[in-house]
Amino acid sequence: MKEKFILIEPNNGSIPNIDDDVMVELPALIGKNGAEVIKIYAIPTFYKGLMEQQVASEKLIVEGAIEGSYNKVLQSFAMNKTVLSTLVAKKS
Repeated sequence: MKEKFILIEPNNGSIPNIDDDVMVELPALIGKNGAEVIKIYAIPTFYKGLMEQQVASEKLIVEGAIEGSYNKVLQSFAMNKTVLSTLVAKKS
């Protein structure tokens, strides 16, 4: 018997218009032989843009942390939808 779960996996073609190396939440069937990711449709332009903005923000925060770059960290916060504004990001 297989049960449906949501997994965070590298895309690897499961969403046709998202880069393969992007980590995405995907539906999957889990059974005794492991996970079978369920491929889904292409993401509409609006949502794809939001996803790509989030991915860019996450990549910038990692780069900024590794490089010690205040500017990259600030750019990451400025484009992240959970941060209200660049002014709020500068105060953090």
